Parts: sequence; C-alpha cells; structure tokens
Amino acid sequence: MNVSIYKNITDTVGVRGQLIPFLTTDKWKDLSEQVRNETNKEIRNQHKRRLPCCTPSGLFKRRNKDDLLKHSGYICIDIDEEDNPHIDDWQGFVTELGHLKETVFAGLSVSGKGAFSLIQISDSMQHELHFKALEEDYLRYGIIIDHACKDVSRLRICSYNDNPYINEKAKLYTRKYKPSVIKNNFNSGGQDVDKLVSKIVDANINIVPDYKSWFEVAGALANVHNGRELFHAISSIDVVKYNYKECDKQFDKVRAGAGININTLFYRAKLNAITLK
Repeated sequence: MNVSIYKNITDTVGVRGQLIPFLTTDKWKDLSEQVRNETNKEIRNQHKRRLPCCTPSGLFKRRNKDDLLKHSGYICIDIDEEDNPHIDDWQGFVTELGHLKETVFAGLSVSGKGAFSLIQISDSMQHELHFKALEEDYLRYGIIIDHACKDVSRLRICSYNDNPYINEKAKLYTRKYKPSVIKNNFNSGGQDVDKLVSKIVDANINIVPDYKSWFEVAGALANVHNGRELFHAISSIDVVKYNYKECDKQFDKVRAGAGININTLFYRAKLNAITLK
C-alpha cells in the first residue's frame, strides 16, 4: 500500500513509498539501536531527528490531514510506556498484540519502551470512528492507546525490529464507534457520588489497588463535575503509591467509555463492602 515517506520529522512533503517495506527494512538498524541505547535524552532526540518517517494511514500532498491524497486502509496505533506503566516487557507485549486477530504488524517503538500496531480498517472514510472503537476495545484489555493516533496524518518514526509480528491474513477491523447514552443508576450530578467517595475516604480503604482498577475509576469519574478532586481523594488513600502529578496526568488521559461509567465506581466500592446503604 502506498504511503508518504519523509526524510525526517521536519520534512512535510515526502515521497511515495510502500508501508511494509518501510517497517521491515534494516537500513536504519544502527541508528535505531543508537536511539534505544542512548540514556541522554537530548542526544537521543538528536538521533531520532535523523531517522526517516512515514504516514501509515495514507499518501499526502503535504503532511496535513487536509492534504490526504489516498488513504492506505490502515490505522497505526501507539502504546506508550508513559500511558501504560504496568507494561514492563515490551517485546513480550508485541507478541501479545499478535494474538489479536486484527493485528497486521506489531513492533517496538524506536525508543524500545513502547509498541505500535498496524490494523486494516473496513471503511477508510471513517478513520476517526474506527480509531475511537479501537480505543474502546484496547481499554477493555487495560491498554491506553495514544489518542493522537486518531489523526490520519499521524507520523511514524522508522524503528528497527528484530522480532516484529507480521500477519498478512489478519482480519479486517470493521467496528466503528457509536456514541451511546449512559443510563446511570446513581446521581452522578453530585450527591450520591460525593457521599460514596466520602465513605471510601472515611473507611480508608484503597479500592484501586492495581492499575486496571485505577484507570477504571478515573474513567468513571471523567464526566463528573468534580471528578478530578474525587479521583485524587480516592488515589491518595494509598500513601505509598500516590503522586499528585501522576494522578493528575492519569485523569487527563482517561475517558469514560468501553463500558466504564459512574456505575463502575459504585461497583469497585461494593467489591470492598462500601455502599450508600
């Protein structure tokens, strides 16, 4: 499939090229490994700026979503360490991505501390709706994908992989995001939620002992007017793990969806014998 290939991250014009050969070439192996092995962030970024890039989702006149000439039929998603601190074996995670039937290609990011996956979609005219559906699906697995990947002109820096996953017979991804009205059994306007969080804090019970429960509760509170404050109150019960900045960052990234809503908070509390009764 044709995509735009760029000399580096500052190039906005690019040339026509083939996606899979770009992802699998070893031409840039040495420079990729320099990036992965460099501990100095400034020097690492200098190396990255020398690497070629591509736009996996299409061929562009210029690197801008409004200048798309032809969609490739693919979405490339990024899974970063910053968003997913619970992942500590990234090569193993690449293998796990290969277990998903829609994965065409999966590999390590250029830093080695992240992964990316290529997925063929059924309707290239609905790129963003497919992406939002993927975002929901991965959230069910406990994985947060980079929201910036919804941009059809999203850039992919060349990243050499010794052991990528490739499946030319991957299943076409057909699901599209459909907004739904969430019917809550509780008053998410304030009173019930505030009362429940107060009971959690008073009981000093940590209802978010692991990453999965933590991001689920963040998503549950995402649409509550004082959700950030309540999320901090719940998170700070674990005095060893609690970090104000990390908690704030998590709340900014997580959104309601994928079956997560305010009822999720009440469910997590009930698992710890905390209810409004």
